[in-house]
Amino acid sequence: MRLLLLTLCILLGGNNLRLEAKKHFFSNYNFCHITEEAGLPNNSVTAVMKDSFGYIWVATQDGLARYDGYRFLSYGVKEPFYRLKGNYVYTLCEDRQKRLWVGSEAGLDLIDLRTGLSVPAADLGATSELSTLFNSFVRSVIQTTDGNIWVVTDKMLWCLELDRSGVVTNCYQMQAEADESVSAIAEIEGGVCAGVGNCIYRIVKEGDKLRKQQLSDAIVPFSDDWRISCLQADGDFLWIGSNRGLFRYYRQTKTMKRYRYSSHREGMLSQAYITDMKLTSDGSLVVSTFNGLNVYDRESDTFSFIRRVENSEERGLNSNIIVCLFTDGQDIWAGTQDGGVNLLYLSRRLEVSRLGDIPWKLSPGRTPQISAVTEDKNGNLWIGTIEGGLYQMNPETEVVRHYAFVPQNRLSILSNNINGILIDSDNHLWAYTWGAGISELDLNKSQSVFHQHSNGEVPGLEDDFIMSAVEDPVNKGIWFATTHGLLFYDKAQGRFSRITLDVDVNEFESVGTLCVDRKNRLWFGTSEGLFIIDLFSFARSRRHLNYIYLRYKLDDK
Repeated sequence: MRLLLLTLCILLGGNNLRLEAKKHFFSNYNFCHITEEAGLPNNSVTAVMKDSFGYIWVATQDGLARYDGYRFLSYGVKEPFYRLKGNYVYTLCEDRQKRLWVGSEAGLDLIDLRTGLSVPAADLGATSELSTLFNSFVRSVIQTTDGNIWVVTDKMLWCLELDRSGVVTNCYQMQAEADESVSAIAEIEGGVCAGVGNCIYRIVKEGDKLRKQQLSDAIVPFSDDWRISCLQADGDFLWIGSNRGLFRYYRQTKTMKRYRYSSHREGMLSQAYITDMKLTSDGSLVVSTFNGLNVYDRESDTFSFIRRVENSEERGLNSNIIVCLFTDGQDIWAGTQDGGVNLLYLSRRLEVSRLGDIPWKLSPGRTPQISAVTEDKNGNLWIGTIEGGLYQMNPETEVVRHYAFVPQNRLSILSNNINGILIDSDNHLWAYTWGAGISELDLNKSQSVFHQHSNGEVPGLEDDFIMSAVEDPVNKGIWFATTHGLLFYDKAQGRFSRITLDVDVNEFESVGTLCVDRKNRLWFGTSEGLFIIDLFSFARSRRHLNYIYLRYKLDDK
């Protein structure tokens, strides 16, 4: 599933932030606020991430929620089916086995992202060390590129090596000193580094222990109370966020630079307390603070920022206290202390260009009504019309070919009223019509000879009013939606057959639209509701179908 968040945000009417500088980074963004009013468990957000299925997970101080772009599914201490050990969730991480690691003040929880249900800790292996870990205060969890899981607790740093099935094969630990704690962890080139106390160290494995090594002589504590809040690798740079500002370590020259803050001077950060940092897909470094959101300009080596807009007519951040960040492409998810999630998304613009004028073959005074457009593997456009037949156009040369119905000609298309076009994986074009059947054209051949399929002449084709078509990769055929039910065309046998469901649900008169999803399920909408067919069940017998029937009335909430 992919999230329909952009559609949702557009419907909510997010406007561009009005800034004096027209080329300001944030002026390109629209803003959407996702709060308790939308179903978020709590407006104090601690972590945001997107899983491999496209869901957004939001951790809060009062539970965890999975967001699909419309509604939330809540996880918490009191949830009967989606229970967590603790409601104050600090960190989220997905592993290679598609399990979500959830760290809270009460310990670790694992959620199977395929089912949404909890995974027993025993699935990782039965060791006393893991039992201790799963019941410790968890501050942070990350997965490195080698598949290892690193966990920061209140007293320990852990590294778990997992096999392909997700079972822990080795467990490494590092006990923090009495006056120190691990406050940040990140993967850098060559390993993992962590902020421990007021220093930054490279973490290495030694026996069954983790040992810290000084990362660089150039990275020295800024002050005795300097605490590392976040780390971000950025090519040859390591960005260091702290309670005393933002620092950049340049590995080639082994130099450190501090970036200062000012609430009114251009080019500076909005505040010294850095809470999080993330890179967008185009390489922009976004930095959050307790007083606004910042972005780094690499050319000028300066920052620009936005803060909450007080004017109610303007739309921007609804909170200046930004705790965490997540970037999805160029979209920015900012978790706040009191305003839920602020989603910053770029305006999506369509660039429209007109192709050359097509010499429509129509009666005098009539205008073309385009009913279908598709593209073949050579880049040619195929355009179906009402009463005008079928057109092929090369967008580069603008050469147009016209295919029209010729009475008594068995090699032309069946009708000039084209309802839709499908080009299948064998490079055959199927032009289906409203009332005349289906015309098939083999695009692999140079000759434009159509194979006509019409009711009364082709066995199994019981309806000439075709509304939709979709290819079936499992059964090597094509499904057609008609005004009198569902048809399947078997390519290997060249035969049509009408497919019916159980008698008690086979009440629909017409099938309007078809779709095959990535799980090889056929969705089809009818006059009596929505059906979802498992295409593998059809492959077993071509008779019995496993399906889901969704039928709702307007008075059924």
